[in-house]
Amino acid sequence: MKQNIDFLIKTLNNLESLPIFCGKKWLFWLGSFLTVLAILSFLYLPYGNGDTVYYTMVGRGIFRDHMLPYSYAFDHKPWGVYLFYGAWDKICPFFHGDFFFLSLVLSAVTLYFCRFFGTFNIITALFIYIFVGNIFGILDGNTENVLTAGSAVVLAVLYNGLSNKKFVNYFIPGFMIPLLININYLVAVSLFLPVLFLLFSPRFFKLQYIFIFSIGCIVGLLTSFSPYLIEGNNALQSYFRMQHDFLQNYGGNTVSRISSVLCTIAYTVMFLPVLLLWYRKYREEMRAGEPSALLLPLWFISSLPATVLSGHPFNHYYILCFVPLVIMTSVLFYQNVKFPRYSFLFLCIVSIISQGFCTGRNIRWLWDMSFIDYALITREAAHQRVLNIRADQAFFYMGDFRTFDRYAFTDHVDIMFGAGAEKRYLNDLAQHPPLVMTPFNACMTGNAERSVCDVLKKNYTLIYSVNALTQRKGKLPYFSLDLYRLAKESK
Repeated sequence: MKQNIDFLIKTLNNLESLPIFCGKKWLFWLGSFLTVLAILSFLYLPYGNGDTVYYTMVGRGIFRDHMLPYSYAFDHKPWGVYLFYGAWDKICPFFHGDFFFLSLVLSAVTLYFCRFFGTFNIITALFIYIFVGNIFGILDGNTENVLTAGSAVVLAVLYNGLSNKKFVNYFIPGFMIPLLININYLVAVSLFLPVLFLLFSPRFFKLQYIFIFSIGCIVGLLTSFSPYLIEGNNALQSYFRMQHDFLQNYGGNTVSRISSVLCTIAYTVMFLPVLLLWYRKYREEMRAGEPSALLLPLWFISSLPATVLSGHPFNHYYILCFVPLVIMTSVLFYQNVKFPRYSFLFLCIVSIISQGFCTGRNIRWLWDMSFIDYALITREAAHQRVLNIRADQAFFYMGDFRTFDRYAFTDHVDIMFGAGAEKRYLNDLAQHPPLVMTPFNACMTGNAERSVCDVLKKNYTLIYSVNALTQRKGKLPYFSLDLYRLAKESK
C-alpha cells in the first residue's frame, strides 16, 4: 500500500513539473481537476460525436441485417469504418461510455507501438494525450483515433524491419495500409512520407522488401473489397459511384476551406516549441537520415495536408498531426530538454478551456437526453423502418432504428439532392414508410417543406414529441423529435 502511495505521489510530482504547466502548480491542479471531470462526464455519456453513432448504425446493418454499405445506409466513408464500429458495438459490453472506452483502447495501442520511435514515460504521454487532446475531441472515439492507432502499428512494424530484416515486417504493413485506407482515405496521405522514407531511404532500400510490401498491399486490397467482388452485380462500381456523387456536393466552400487552413495553422503554432527544439536537438541525426530522428517529424508533416483536404474546419482532423506531436513532446520531456518557461502557456490555457467546454457540453447533452424516453421510441419502432426527415441521426443509434431511406444522416438528403430534397422526401413518403421522424415541430420551424407536412398531416399520426429545453434558438436541435406512425387507413 505504501509503495502504491509513493508511486502516486512521485507520478503527480513528475506531472506537476512538466514544462507544459510553465512552472505553475495551480495550472497543473486546475487542468487535472477539469480533466477528471471531463473523463467522468464521458463515462456517463452514450456518445460524444454524431458521426460515430452513425458509423455504428450502418455497422449494425452489416452484422444484424447482413447488408453491405451502401445497400442499407449511406455515408461517404469507406465501408471498413462501419465494419469496425459495428464490431465494437458487438464487443463492448457498455452503453454509457461506449466510445470513451474505445478511445482509451485505441490510445493504449497508439502509445504502446509508438514506444519503438523513442524513449518516453508512458504516463506522461497518456496525460498529455488526454489533457491536450480534448482540444481535438480525442475522447469522442472518432475515426482519427482508429487511424492513428493503425498508423502506429504500421510504422512500428516497418521500423523494426530495418533492424531484424524479416519479410513479415514488410508484408504486415503492406497488408494493413489498404485496410486502414478502407476506414478513412486520409491515412493514405498521413502515412505517405514516413512509409516512403522507411522503404526508399538509400540506407535501407532493398528491392525484395519493396516486393514483399507490394504483395502485402495487393492482398490487403483484395481482402478489403472481397465482399463486393463476391456479391458481384456491379456492387463495387456502385459503391464508388455513390461516394463520388456525394463528395461532389460535400466539399467545403471557400470560407470553409480558408477556415480549415487557418485552424490547422493555429493548432500547429501551439506546438512550435516542440518542433523547434526537436530540430535543434536532432539536427545532425536528421541530416544523417536517422529513422529515430526523422520518422515522427515526417509523420507530422505528412499529416498536415490530410487535415485540410475535406475543406471543413473540424477539429478532430488534427488528431492525425497531434499523435506524432505528443510522442515528440514526451520524448523531449523524458530527456529533460529545457524549454523557455512560458513556451507552452497558450497551449496550456487552451487545453484547460477545452476541458471546461467539453465537460459543460457533456453535462448539457446528458440533461437534454434525460427528457427523451428512448425505451418508448424503441418499443414504438419495434424494428420497423424509419424515414428520417432532417432529425438527428443519433436517434437511429439510441432507439436502435432501422432506416427506410439509405440517406439517413441529418443533412445528407440536402447535400446529395440540393433543391431536389423535397422531391426525394415525397417519393419516400409515397412508399408509405411505417414511421417518420422529424425535428420537433418541423413544419412550424421550416425544417420540413409544406408539401411534406401536408402528407404527414394527411397520412400519419404523431405518436411521440419531445424538445430538449436547453436548445438554442435558430439551430436544428440535436435532442428534439417528432415521431409519426402511418395511419392504418393510409396503408
